[in-house]
Amino acid sequence: MVVPTAERPLGHKGSLGAAVGDPVAPTAEANSPASGCCFEVSVLLREDVKGLSEKYNFPRGLTYSLPSDPRMVTMSREGLFVIFEGALSHGLRVPIPSFAISVLKHFSLHPSLLQTQSWRFIIGFLVKCIESEVDVTVNLFKEFHVLSDMPKKSGYFFKSRSGVKKLLLNPTKSMKNWRMRYFLIKEFEGFTPSPWCDSMDTTSLNKRSRLTSAERMSFNKLLALKPEEVNSTVREDRLLQTGLSVALGQESHSDEAEKDISEGKGAQNSPMPPVSEESCIKLLSPLLLNLVSFSFFLYFESLTLIFTFSFSNGSSP
Repeated sequence: MVVPTAERPLGHKGSLGAAVGDPVAPTAEANSPASGCCFEVSVLLREDVKGLSEKYNFPRGLTYSLPSDPRMVTMSREGLFVIFEGALSHGLRVPIPSFAISVLKHFSLHPSLLQTQSWRFIIGFLVKCIESEVDVTVNLFKEFHVLSDMPKKSGYFFKSRSGVKKLLLNPTKSMKNWRMRYFLIKEFEGFTPSPWCDSMDTTSLNKRSRLTSAERMSFNKLLALKPEEVNSTVREDRLLQTGLSVALGQESHSDEAEKDISEGKGAQNSPMPPVSEESCIKLLSPLLLNLVSFSFFLYFESLTLIFTFSFSNGSSP
C-alpha cells in the first residue's frame, strides 16, 4: 500500500503554501480547469479534520492542508492528494491502497474528478478480490466496471459494465455538496495527480485489455461469486479483516495531534505526529491485558501457597 508521509510540515511562504526553502509552488492557473474552478473553499475546519483523523485512525506522518485557494484542489502537483469526507464514508482509507492509485493512473483521473460514491466500487472490488484470494489488477476491474461522465457537471463515476454479471449491486445515490468538504494531503510520496481534464475519451479508456492466463482464471473465479450489495463490502469489519483499515486504539496519536490541529485558526498546514517504528506495533486490547494480569496473579498466588505448604511441613515435629 502507498503510505503518504511527511518529513517536515509545510510552511506558509511561497505561492499557495510552498514549503520554506522549497521552489515556489506552481501557480493554480497552470493546472486548473480552463472554464474556471468548480470548487469552493472547503467548509471543513481544523477541528473537523482532527475528528476525521481520529474516526478513521489516520497514520502518523501526515501533513494536511485546508487551502484558501480552491483552485489548488485541481492542481497536478507532486505529492498532492485531495481527500473528500464523502470518500472516507464510502470506503477510502489512509494509507491509500496501491490498487486504488493504479486505477486513478490508468484512467488518467485526477482525484478531484472522481465522484465520492465511486470509491465504493474501487474498494469493494478490492475487498472481494482479497477475500477470494485473487490477485487484483486494473484489467480485472475493467471487466466488471466502466468509467462514465457525470451529467451536467465536471467529473466521472464508475458503474457496472453492461452485459457482464454484476459483482457489486445497488450503489448509493448521489451525495449533495460533496465537493465542499475536503482537505489535502501533502508530501504524498511517489504520487503525482494526473492533469485535470473533464473531457476524456471514456470509450477508449473503457476498452477491455487482453487478460493473461492467470487473470482469466481469476475472472472466472470472480464470476462464480454471488453478487453482493456494494455497501456491504465496505463495512468497517470487512475493511479491517482485509487489512484495508486499522482498528482504533492500535495507534494512539490523538493527544499529540490535538495541539497541531485544534489550536489557532490561521494556519493552513498542520502536521500529524511523525512516523515512528513503534507505531507499527499493535497494542494489547483491554480484555487481553486483563487476562494477562489475572494469569500473573494466579501464578504468584500459587507460588505463595507452595512456599507456605513447604514451610509448614518443614517446621512440623
